[in-house]
Amino acid sequence: MEVYSFNPKEPVTLNMEIAWLKNALSKPDEKRFAICLTKNGRYIGNVQLIKILNQEAEFHIFIGDSEYWGKGIGEKATKHVLDYAFLTLKLNKVSLDVHTENTSAIKIYNKNGFSSISHHNSFMKMEVIADDYMAKYKLFGMRHIIKIDQEEEWKSLVKRALKYDFYHSWTYHLLDNNNGVPMLFVYEMGDDFIAMPVVKRHIQDSEYFDMSSVYGYSGPISNKDFNELPADFVCRFRTSFLDFLKDEKIITVFTRLNPFLDQRSLMEGFGGVVDNGKVVVLDLTKSIEEQRCGYQERLSRKIRQLRNKGFYVKEANTTKDIRIFYDLYTANMMRLEALDTYYFDEEYFKTLLNSDEYDARLLFVYNRNNYPVCGGIVVITNDIMQAHLLGTRRISKRVTS
Repeated sequence: MEVYSFNPKEPVTLNMEIAWLKNALSKPDEKRFAICLTKNGRYIGNVQLIKILNQEAEFHIFIGDSEYWGKGIGEKATKHVLDYAFLTLKLNKVSLDVHTENTSAIKIYNKNGFSSISHHNSFMKMEVIADDYMAKYKLFGMRHIIKIDQEEEWKSLVKRALKYDFYHSWTYHLLDNNNGVPMLFVYEMGDDFIAMPVVKRHIQDSEYFDMSSVYGYSGPISNKDFNELPADFVCRFRTSFLDFLKDEKIITVFTRLNPFLDQRSLMEGFGGVVDNGKVVVLDLTKSIEEQRCGYQERLSRKIRQLRNKGFYVKEANTTKDIRIFYDLYTANMMRLEALDTYYFDEEYFKTLLNSDEYDARLLFVYNRNNYPVCGGIVVITNDIMQAHLLGTRRISKRVTS
C-alpha cells in the first residue's frame, strides 16, 4: 500500500493553487466535487474519486473546517459520491486508505458499505463493491417503465400519487395523437416513487429520439410532496432518469409542468425550467358572488348581455350530443386553421367522456331557441376543474340595406 504526503518546498501561492486546480479538474480519470452547505452555499471541503480505471476508483474526502466535523456532513457527502460512482459512472469497486486511529472516519465508511480488506503499518485499506452497495440500499430494480398496454399497472400507480391530474391518466395517454409512444417512467424505492409520463418520438432519418408530453400539463407525480422527498432519493431519480434517456437514445425532453402540483422544485435540478405564460384560475371554494367580483368588468358585462338575450348553459350527455360537439369543434378548428394534432374523431370524445379515471362532462351553451352555439369538455380530477376542449359556431350576421 502506498501512502502519499504533501510537503511543498516553497510557500503555495494563489496562482500555484489555481494552476493545480485547473490541472486536477481537467483529468479524465478524476471526478472532484466541492462540499457546500445547503443553507448558504459555504464551501467547507472536498470529496473526489481519483485513479478511475477499469471501472474502479479511489475515494477521498476532506472537511477543512472543524466546526462541521461530527455533524453527519461527511457521511452524506460519501453517500452522494458513491451513488454517483455506481449509478452514473457504473463503477464496480471503490477503495480508500484510512488511518486506523481515525475511528470516526472508519465508522462513516462502514455505514456506507466499505469493509476492511488489508492493513499496512498504521493504515487500513477498505473497499465497497457495486453489487454489495446496490443490495444494501435496495437500488436494484428501482427503475422501470410502464407501457401503454399495461393499463392496470398505469392506473394503479397514478392512484397512489399524492396529487395528480387527468393529464397523467392512462386514458388520456391512450388517446394521444402526436405519433409517439406514451410511457410512464417510474423510479421507486420501498413505498416511495417518482413517475414521469412521456411520449417517445422517432427523429426522422436518424437512430435517435426525442420525448415530449401529452397536450396539456402533466409533469412528474409522487406519493409524497416533492419538497418532503429525501434529497438523496431525488438525486437518484434524476440520475436514473438521465441514464434512461441515454439508454433510449433520447437527445431532448420537453414537458409542460402542471401549475397546480408544484413540480418545479423537483425539475429545477435538470435545468431548463422556464415560465411560459400565465394560467387563469378561479378559486371554487369561494362563493359565486366572490368569484364574480374577480371578473373583469368587460367579461361581467358580456355575461349579462348573453343572459338577457336568452343564452343558458346545460350539461349534455347523449351520443347525439357528442356528435354535435364533434361537428362544432371540428368546424372551429378548421376555421382557425389548426394543426393536425388538434383534430380528433368522434370516438376520441366518447372515450374521453366515459373514462372512470376522472369526471369529464360535456357542456353546451344554448340560445333562446335551444340551439347549441358553443360547447366544451370540462374535466374534474382531485378538486381541479378545467376546461379541456372548447368550440364555438360561426354566427352569421344578416346584413340589410
